[in-house]
Amino acid sequence: MSNVHQITEDYYKAVQKAVFLSSRDSEKELIDFKKNLDAYAIENPDLEYSDLVTRFGSPEDIQSMLFPDEVNSDNIPTIRFTPKRVIIIGIILAVLIVLIAFGIILWNSKIRMDQYYEIILTMLIY
Repeated sequence: MSNVHQITEDYYKAVQKAVFLSSRDSEKELIDFKKNLDAYAIENPDLEYSDLVTRFGSPEDIQSMLFPDEVNSDNIPTIRFTPKRVIIIGIILAVLIVLIAFGIILWNSKIRMDQYYEIILTMLIY
């Protein structure tokens, strides 16, 4: 039975990878599919992965059946790098680079902690 469970889980994970969920309705349909998949696995204890593909179709087929409007890859949202985001990311990277460089310099020079605090305070004041 655990082998059948593992086969159905592998198949369901492949379907999840193929499906892009854009709404709660899509998620509900995928949950309903999981229930149907589990029911089929209970009815067929000697189930193989190929049986699932034959019965339900490939993960890509399921995606096109359950979500016909979302088959097009144009519906997948992309990350847009607006000028504001680019500036924020640039500032964060610059601060990280300065901190790493400062840490390497301090590590190599073996500065005492009180000198370290004095350097930091001097940098903050000016």
